[in-house]
Amino acid sequence: MLYSPSQVNLHTHSFYCRHGKGTIDEFVQQAKADGLKLLGFSEHCPLPDREYQKGNRMDYEELPAYEADVRSYMGDPDLKVLLGAECDWLPGEESFYRDELLGNRGYDYLICSVHHMADPSDGKEKFLQYLTWMPVGLIIDYVDLYTAALDSGMFLFGCHPDLFLAGHRKWDAEAKAASRDIIQCALDTACARNPCRPTTACASPTRYVSSGRWRATWASPLSPIPMPTAPSTSASTVPGPSTSRRSSESGFQAGKSRATPSDLPEAMHDSSRLAFR
Repeated sequence: MLYSPSQVNLHTHSFYCRHGKGTIDEFVQQAKADGLKLLGFSEHCPLPDREYQKGNRMDYEELPAYEADVRSYMGDPDLKVLLGAECDWLPGEESFYRDELLGNRGYDYLICSVHHMADPSDGKEKFLQYLTWMPVGLIIDYVDLYTAALDSGMFLFGCHPDLFLAGHRKWDAEAKAASRDIIQCALDTACARNPCRPTTACASPTRYVSSGRWRATWASPLSPIPMPTAPSTSASTVPGPSTSRRSSESGFQAGKSRATPSDLPEAMHDSSRLAFR
């Protein structure tokens, strides 16, 4: 079945997420009142083998209660409810996300994010908005982590991809190029997972090649999307136009867009609907 964006919410945090409010039932009833047809719950995922950011997520032992709570609302003819989780991309935890959550526990979907990095001033891991500063090298690390999560194929989409701007409060060439790289990867992974309709002229995904600490993005045959004049608040993982850039030793270097703003709405209109069985 196809859903329009106005009928869907897949990034939802209830009281199970320590910084959220409201019960599962309250979210379900409000979703119905607002005319939603597809509601996914995506609490921040706890980890079984580490005390990771406990103030921002439920305890690992609470997972069964969360899962049972969400599943109790499945089967409603007026609202399709999905069980999901928001997972921080932490190298080494891939098997837990893939084999345990998607496998043994039968989650319907996962979404990814990068919330914490080491502060260059003291080396301590901090939430991105509390970093003293975010040099270009750390922006590159952020992009590498975020795109590795998208490339893994485990996640339906990525959350708040512009969070690195909390520590880099300038919409400059570095920010634009980092955003292009993340957007390109989101488009490529979506094209690989769910090919576009013929009207969107989807092509094969771009190939990414790393060179030392620098990430080189080699051009695909698609036309690039125009760079917005303000940071994006979400990463679309629906197929659409493509972009390309190549990094340089002086920092990210944004490629020149060949598309015009008028080119984008028609292509995105054709591919902005979400399909769930």
